[in-house]
Amino acid sequence: MTLLGSKWVSGLLEFFVRSTGTTIFKLTASGAEGNLVGNVTGNVTGNVTGYALKSEARTATADGTGTGTISAGTTHVTVTATDANHIIKLPAPVPGLVITLLNGATGYEIRSSDPATIGINGGTGAAAESAVAANTTVVLRCVSATAWLGSTVTTAGVVGVLEVAA
Repeated sequence: MTLLGSKWVSGLLEFFVRSTGTTIFKLTASGAEGNLVGNVTGNVTGNVTGYALKSEARTATADGTGTGTISAGTTHVTVTATDANHIIKLPAPVPGLVITLLNGATGYEIRSSDPATIGINGGTGAAAESAVAANTTVVLRCVSATAWLGSTVTTAGVVGVLEVAA
């Protein structure tokens, strides 16, 4: 167990390891400094370094709901499908988010959270979706509040383009 101490130094609160005196965390008038680990609730501004990876398993469903819907913030998805017409639904778009999906011996279809207004490779429509072949890795990049761009990679490493949602 590591014992921590704290002290006020020139208008900031500093936390340190008692045995070594090493500063591990500071609270200043402009924010927090140090290596922080844990969950964040609320807004974070300033220079944020590092990144969070969230991986989950999803099972394609007839309508993309329930286990067919990717959770917000997910970056890696292992897809299970029992029917090539079953659907995986993307989370609400967050520009900059990249999601990688890997599947096995059965293909599936992928749909945005609102296919009428949020496109995949430029395609939109009331039930627009893109077919994904078996044993294919899909990489989707959210480039705006209304657009995802998708590419594919086969098990042999051949890079392709995810079909336009239709």
